[in-house]
Amino acid sequence: MRIEDVHIRDPFILMDGDAKYLYGTTDDNPWDDPGVGFDCYRVNADGTVLRGKAFKPTENFWGKENFWAPEVYKYHEDYLMVASFKGENRGVQLLKSDSPDGGFEPIGNRSITPLSQECLDGTLWEEDGQLYMIYSHEWLQCYDGEICVGKVTPDYQSLHDTKILFTASQARWTVENVDGLNRGYVTDGPFIFQLSKGRLAMIWSSFSPNGYAIGVSYSDHGIMGPWIHEDEPLYDSDGGHGMIYREEGKNYLIFHGPNTLGMERIRQFEIVEKDGDILRLQS
Repeated sequence: MRIEDVHIRDPFILMDGDAKYLYGTTDDNPWDDPGVGFDCYRVNADGTVLRGKAFKPTENFWGKENFWAPEVYKYHEDYLMVASFKGENRGVQLLKSDSPDGGFEPIGNRSITPLSQECLDGTLWEEDGQLYMIYSHEWLQCYDGEICVGKVTPDYQSLHDTKILFTASQARWTVENVDGLNRGYVTDGPFIFQLSKGRLAMIWSSFSPNGYAIGVSYSDHGIMGPWIHEDEPLYDSDGGHGMIYREEGKNYLIFHGPNTLGMERIRQFEIVEKDGDILRLQS
């Protein structure tokens, strides 16, 4: 199998030395079926992939469905996975392994995000020695979806000093999403990227007049902001939940598209800095 043939949502690339790993939402029906786990793909230089199992839940794991959006980071001596699950609530949890190939085990048995909130799509960022989690507060609960941040405790089991960074409707390009009887402004898939001059860029997804899209916001004062939003999305042709990785001196944006169950595949574009201040897709 080749990487472009993998059925996956919310793709995430980990570059670990000379090795390249792909993670993402890999259950066949991640909305309605019980959660099975997360696959891991080791990507060869010719674009072929070797498939393994990154995480498989035990019977007493709190998450029962909606196994979404795993991201994996090398942090100190461990590999940390941050992923979304739904049990009594929807939340984000950290998992740990000594290898990027698999064997990830939950740290604790509850979500790290606030239990009173419906949360998803955590991502990690370290600043001044403090590990932060940025995550989405679900639009289905709060109508105007929020991007939030909290400090990760040393035991990786909870967040403190959480705050809202911004809401979806603050970006001019977003439109109200209608899903059955539910209406609201979506936030999902935040990811932090530092530009060469130190400015932070956050890519995140919502809905534009053209459909599922990726926008970008900037902070000149670290993760706490304030965050300034681009007026137009970075990409708005029915694709989203992206991340940026670096390979052989170039930066790449990857995401899934189309946003239709069963049809999702990886889309990839080189992404470049303009004057060290903004991100643009390479034309």
